[in-house]
Amino acid sequence: MDDLTRDVEQMLQKEKLYTPQMSGAIQSVRERSQLFFSLLPANEGRFAFDSRREFLEENGEEFLALNQSLTRLGAELDQLPQKPEDVFTLVRRAQQLQVQLRFVMENEDPNTVFWIERRAFRGARAQPDGSHPTRNRPAAAPTFFSKPLPSKSARSCASAVVELETSVLTPPLWPSAAASTTSANALASTTPAN
Repeated sequence: MDDLTRDVEQMLQKEKLYTPQMSGAIQSVRERSQLFFSLLPANEGRFAFDSRREFLEENGEEFLALNQSLTRLGAELDQLPQKPEDVFTLVRRAQQLQVQLRFVMENEDPNTVFWIERRAFRGARAQPDGSHPTRNRPAAAPTFFSKPLPSKSARSCASAVVELETSVLTPPLWPSAAASTTSANALASTTPAN
């Protein structure tokens, strides 16, 4: 999310299209994403995110507010006069973030598992005394993962990972059909029969 808002700001400044409305939309995405991600379970390391339904019941308003802020950002970009080509890419990125966020939070496919991993800040190293510099800082940005389970219905698919960070949300990379068959065969050969 941070990367998107940074890229929008840079494009607007470069093209001299920065307006109070755009500033408000960008700030809304930043604030809503920070709030939403701060509400996630704060466990250290990697842990299952089995309580997504309960999390949404408790924090549904914040989830909706984040989605609405992304919609607003896309709408404000769409309304820009004389749009440079970059605007269309940024609108598409905002829409992709929404789709991926909904997938991670609302998907109920029993063949998909979800987990969160909190990683140390990039470049952070343990101190000589063995302590970690992130222990006294705010929690590291959470990363969401989802992965199809190898089962009878999912063996024909290669495993896919959707990664969501507060700063980066990348789309899943779907392998080619040949790679899917190879990966599925590898999964089938290493997975005990159900």
